[in-house]
Amino acid sequence: MIKQNNNSHVKLFNRTLIKLLVLPLFLFVSTFALANDTSLNSTLNKLDFKTTQSLVNNIRANKLDYLINQQKLTQAFEISKERNWSTLHLEAAALYAELLFRQEEYDA
Repeated sequence: MIKQNNNSHVKLFNRTLIKLLVLPLFLFVSTFALANDTSLNSTLNKLDFKTTQSLVNNIRANKLDYLINQQKLTQAFEISKERNWSTLHLEAAALYAELLFRQEEYDA
């Protein structure tokens, strides 16, 4: 039976183990997030229907910040208009209108 007052080595081990796991987890998650963000930025020049639809759905469903995603949203709006994707263009137009409203509110 282990004494209750002599568990300092177990506590130290637990703290060390947590520190060793948190740093690699943080690095993995931040690298994944950066890779995910840059993959969208790299496809801004060549958005296809599926990528544009995914972008519009992500902004709408996840309530992403319109002002931060301004460039992506503007390009999704313009490309959907150029390529006559009517349903997708309507969704992008609604989000674009919200972006313009928020820009006016932010400027004021």
